[in-house]
Amino acid sequence: MAEFDALAVIKSIGNSTTTPRDLDDDEDVKLVLMVLAGSVAARIREQGFVGRTVCIYVRGKSLISFSRQTKLEKSTCLESEIFKAAFELFQKHYRWTEPIRSLGLSVTDFSHDDAPIQFDLFDDYQKQAEQVALERAVDDLRRRFGSYCVRRASLLKDPKLTGFDPKQDHTIHPVGYF
Repeated sequence: MAEFDALAVIKSIGNSTTTPRDLDDDEDVKLVLMVLAGSVAARIREQGFVGRTVCIYVRGKSLISFSRQTKLEKSTCLESEIFKAAFELFQKHYRWTEPIRSLGLSVTDFSHDDAPIQFDLFDDYQKQAEQVALERAVDDLRRRFGSYCVRRASLLKDPKLTGFDPKQDHTIHPVGYF
């Protein structure tokens, strides 16, 4: 029997949410995207992947929606890099003609996290490796003590808006194998 390759089956990892109230400004969107980016990044690391394409999905109050995507310079599994790309996409493409009702974020274009990479002379790979190790430690703490044991302080601004865990609270449909 051939060895199973998760990359051949898993094409994207993402989460979306209908917010408990309409989002009225960039600050609200930033908070929700931060929660979604944390969940997506944790699931990417759990699979042993890094992703290169970040996608957002936005639905307004009138239920008109759009999606946009961007390709990163290098693959990542870091929450901060996924969030930054998603928020930049949002700011570039949304003009606040109406409040937002639903947001989604996903990452595609995966490779294994141990795949060889081309180093850039000016990137700080030691700092990036430390950040990945830190986020993996936070993943371990959350697995052991629950999702809310470690949180970003910025998420405490509006607990009603950010008080959800997309990874645990929402149904994640398993991949079918035939």
